[in-house]
Amino acid sequence: MPLKIHLKGYWKFTTKNFMPKISIIICTYNPDFVVFSNCIRYIDNATNHLENFEIIIIDNHSNNDFHEFDFIKEIKERINSKVITEPKPGLTAARLRGIKESKGDLLVFVDDDNLVAPDFFEKVHKINLQYPWIGSFSGCVSIICNKPIPEWTRKYWGMLVHREFSGNFWTNVHFDQQCMPCGAGMVVTRPVADYYLNLVESGQRKIQLDRVEKQLLSGGDNDLAMCACDLGLGMGLFSELKLEHLLSENRFEFTYLKNLTFNIYFSAELLKGMRGVMLKNGKILKYYLKLLNTFFLNYKDGAIQRASIRGSFKGINYYNNKLL
Repeated sequence: MPLKIHLKGYWKFTTKNFMPKISIIICTYNPDFVVFSNCIRYIDNATNHLENFEIIIIDNHSNNDFHEFDFIKEIKERINSKVITEPKPGLTAARLRGIKESKGDLLVFVDDDNLVAPDFFEKVHKINLQYPWIGSFSGCVSIICNKPIPEWTRKYWGMLVHREFSGNFWTNVHFDQQCMPCGAGMVVTRPVADYYLNLVESGQRKIQLDRVEKQLLSGGDNDLAMCACDLGLGMGLFSELKLEHLLSENRFEFTYLKNLTFNIYFSAELLKGMRGVMLKNGKILKYYLKLLNTFFLNYKDGAIQRASIRGSFKGINYYNNKLL
C-alpha cells in the first residue's frame, strides 16, 4: 500500500548500525499469577540476544498481593528492569506512567496476558529500520484459551483483539481501520509517545478511553496510534510481528461480548469527537428503525448488534451533551 507521507515531524534513524533502545512496558492490574509469569518468561526468551532494552512493569494499584509474587521480587533486582505502582486507576494512567518512566527510543506495550514470539523484538528493530517513517505499529495477534472456544463467537474475535493477516499495511490517514495498530504489542516511537503524553496532560482528553478496573471503555490505544499521523508519520500493521493473547473462558460468554460491544461503539464515538470529527445527534426514528432490523437475526447476534447501535447512539449524545 503506498504511503502519502508528510514531512512534518519526520523521524528517522540515519545510521544503520545504530540500534535504538527498546522499552518494554507492561501495564497490569490484579494479574493471574501463572499467566503473568508466562508473559514475563516469553519476554525474557525474546530478549535473550537483545542488548539495549529495559522492562518496566506498571502495577495499576493491584490488590492481590502483587508485590509478593516471587517473580516480581526477582524482576525488581534486575539492572534493566523496574516495577512501579501507579495509584491512579485505569490503563491510560498506567500507559502514561510507563511513558514517563521509560528511556527507550522505541516503546513496546505488552499486555500481562500476551505471549510474544521468540523473535518479536528483533522484528521490532527490523521494521523500525526498514520503515523509519512509521511512528506506530503492531502485528498479528492470535487468541488462545485454556478451554474450547464456542464457534459462534468467531465473528466477534476482532473485538477480543484477534488479528490474523498476511503482508504489511500502512497509512497516514486517521481512523483507517485497515491499518490501525492494536494495543497488544503496539510499538510507538519516542516522539509519538511524548506527543501523546502532552496531549493528555495538557487537558485535551476529557475522559480516559481505556479500561478502568472492570469498566470496558476502549480506544486509548487507537488514540495513541493516531498520534503518529498527527506528527506526519504513518501507522501500520506488519504480519511478521506475532504474539498470542491468552484469554479466560468468560471473555467468550454472551453477556461479556454484549457489554464489550456496547462499550467499544460508545468509546469509538467519543474518540471521533475528541479528534475533531463532527458528531450529529442521532434521530430517534432512525435509531429505532435500526434496532427493529436486528430482530430478524438470531437471539445472540441480534442482541450484540443492538448493543452496537445503542453504544454508538449514546456515545454521540454523551459527547455532544457532556464533553463538547
